[in-house]
Amino acid sequence: MTHSRVTRPTLRTLAACVATPMLLAACGTAETKRTDTVAAIASADSGIAPRVPEPALGAGEAMLPVRGGRIWYKLSGSGKGTPMVLLHGGPGAGSYYLKPFEDIGDDRPIIRYDQLGAGKSDRLTDTTLMNIPRFVAELDSLRRALSIDKWFVNGQSWGTVLALEYYKAHPDEFYARYVWRRPVKVDLDSTMARFGGEQYNYMQGAYEFVVTGTLKDYDARADLPKIKVPVLSTAGEFDEVGPKTVEAHAKMIPGAKFVLYKDASHVTTWDARDENVKDVREFLRSVDKR
Repeated sequence: MTHSRVTRPTLRTLAACVATPMLLAACGTAETKRTDTVAAIASADSGIAPRVPEPALGAGEAMLPVRGGRIWYKLSGSGKGTPMVLLHGGPGAGSYYLKPFEDIGDDRPIIRYDQLGAGKSDRLTDTTLMNIPRFVAELDSLRRALSIDKWFVNGQSWGTVLALEYYKAHPDEFYARYVWRRPVKVDLDSTMARFGGEQYNYMQGAYEFVVTGTLKDYDARADLPKIKVPVLSTAGEFDEVGPKTVEAHAKMIPGAKFVLYKDASHVTTWDARDENVKDVREFLRSVDKR
C-alpha cells in the first residue's frame, strides 16, 4: 500500500520505530584521519551558511566544516563500548534535549551534535541544502572526522527518519535503533532560542501535525521489513505520534523491541528520563554482546 501524503504522526512514528528512538550502528569501509577529512570537506564547501556567533567550546566540543557551513558536536564519555551518536528532531530542534543520553558515557563514547541550521551550528537558509541526502552525508562526515568505523545511531522524531535513511545508505554492518510534559527548562530555553526555523518550515511546513513541506510525501514503511539489525522502538503514552502507530510500525521490523513509557509524551528524554536512559543502555549492552 502506498500513500502520496503522510501526516506528521505517521512520519514521526516511522522514525520512532527505528528508534524514537531509532538506534542503529554503522560501519565505514575505510578510516579517515580527522585532519584529512576536515580539509577535504572544507575544500568541497559551496554556499557557506550564515554563521552563528562563535560558541564557547567546552571539553570535547568542536566545530566541523561540512557542505554549507559548520556543525557543532560534543564527544563525551569514558567507556570503551561501541560509540553512539544522537540525532535530534525538528528538523532544526537542536540536541539540547538529548543530553540525558550522555549518562551512558560510562559505557561508551557519546557523540551529541547539532545538524546544520540548528542549535550551535551555523544557520541554514539555502533550501537546496535542505534535503535528506545532504543530512545523511553530513552525518557520515562526522563519523569519518572522528575516525569511527562502527557506531550506534540513536534518532528521535525527525532524527529517526535520518537514522533510517543513513541505514539505507550504509546497510553493511549497521546496527539500528513527541511534545513534552516535564521539560528541563534550561534545555527547553536553549532549544527554542536556537531552533532552526528555516529548515523546519521548508521541510516540515507551518504546522506540527500536518506535513506540508518537502517531507510531505516521505513514506518508508516498505523499508521497515528489510531492516536486518537490532532495533529498539519507544513511545510515550501521550505521544503525538500515537503509541499504537509506533507499535504497529515496530512490529513491521523483524525482531524489533517496543517500549511504552507511561505518563510521557514525545520527548521521552524529559518525560521519562531515567527509564529511557536505562532502556537504551541495556539495549546497547545487549547488542555489544552479540
